[in-house]
Amino acid sequence: MAGFYAVNQGLSISETNFLGASAVHEGDVMVGLQDNGVGARLGGSIWRVAIKADGGGVLREPHRPERWIAQYTYGSWGSAAGSSMAGPLAWAATVAANRQNPAENTAAPFYTQPAAIGHTRAGAKIGQFLLGTSRPWYTDNFGATWVTLPTGTDARSAAGVWNMAQDQLGSPIYSCRWQDPDTAWVLTGNAVYKLSRTPGSHQPSGPGTWAKPALKVLDKNAPASTDQGWLKLLLTPPDPSDPLALLRSSPHWLEIEPNFVPAVGATPARSALYLGTIGHPDPAVTNVDTLWWFDGSNWMSTELLTRGNNGSPLPCPVTAILVDPELPNEVWVGTTVGVVRGVRSPIAAPQPGGRSFSWNWTMLLNGLPEAPVEDLALFKDGTLRLLRAAIGARGVWELRLDTENVPNLSYLRVHEGDLRHRTSARLLPGDGVTERPWH
Repeated sequence: MAGFYAVNQGLSISETNFLGASAVHEGDVMVGLQDNGVGARLGGSIWRVAIKADGGGVLREPHRPERWIAQYTYGSWGSAAGSSMAGPLAWAATVAANRQNPAENTAAPFYTQPAAIGHTRAGAKIGQFLLGTSRPWYTDNFGATWVTLPTGTDARSAAGVWNMAQDQLGSPIYSCRWQDPDTAWVLTGNAVYKLSRTPGSHQPSGPGTWAKPALKVLDKNAPASTDQGWLKLLLTPPDPSDPLALLRSSPHWLEIEPNFVPAVGATPARSALYLGTIGHPDPAVTNVDTLWWFDGSNWMSTELLTRGNNGSPLPCPVTAILVDPELPNEVWVGTTVGVVRGVRSPIAAPQPGGRSFSWNWTMLLNGLPEAPVEDLALFKDGTLRLLRAAIGARGVWELRLDTENVPNLSYLRVHEGDLRHRTSARLLPGDGVTERPWH
């Protein structure tokens, strides 16, 4: 496998926390930069400032990546349309004074990971956006309308009055992820939720019918009912025979990533989920893993903490997770010291109540700085596969997954989104329809 290489030319500020990569052109990348806004790559050494000052999560519409929204901080989002407010706090039907709700704004985390996925309606492509404050907000028309899930209606009235109770989860949402167009996962400060929609119910219009309430898959505070009870749970050594007790004893859950288990014989395929944590605050406690996996029924350790460094311990938090849906047995994990690749395989004779899968871990430090990996993104088109890593204080790095040898060539780009990784560049713009104005 080729080594990581930096793609930071022209990016003078490189505290990169979030990646927003186009699904069409490999060179079209946006970044959320801590304290330095949102940057958009225009060429090999040219970046432009898309949002000034601060930069959080970035959303790109899959089939039209020129349409994007990006977080400033908390509930404030900017857009490709030039609006200073593009998230659910901006509402064209209200006067300017009613567009912001301070309570909704501060209910969101300072930075949050949003999610986008493509879908179809009446034969046309649409992009579904999901982002969080302390409740999930959804749009499939590039922010023309916003609703909260699972209710599926706007929590704001025509008079600018907000229904603060609707779909309230009671804790900031740190990450949203799509399993498929009808299934999404949400990570808050103390729980994991699953949102499920009746397939086809978004036809002919609207957000569709979502199961109510949102399914709470995991609660950090259970069996205690208060944060004080959870603190007592943290200070009490967890039961080593109880995976949920071990998982709940980690004080911070950092990231989620959908996965699935392919069908085997008469057993149908089922959804799954990875959950990254910081492990246990006491380094002497080595059975509280940093990466957990949910098979739809049970949570189990992946042994990343004890075997993540090529079979040896890897005692560092998980900060990013990435799965290619076409390769469900493979997982890429960002940690505070680099990237790890895991390969999942079934255990032939699992113990009752024990793990049904195991993971083989390989550290990938080939050229990558030893620094926190804040985000991971995958670009795929034909045989071309690029893994992008956002590195704390080190910018954006890239790894070719489709070839072991990357030639050092001088080349002429066809357009700003072309990196010459393939014989013929894509000639149409991001929407795949409009002709470029060649001169």
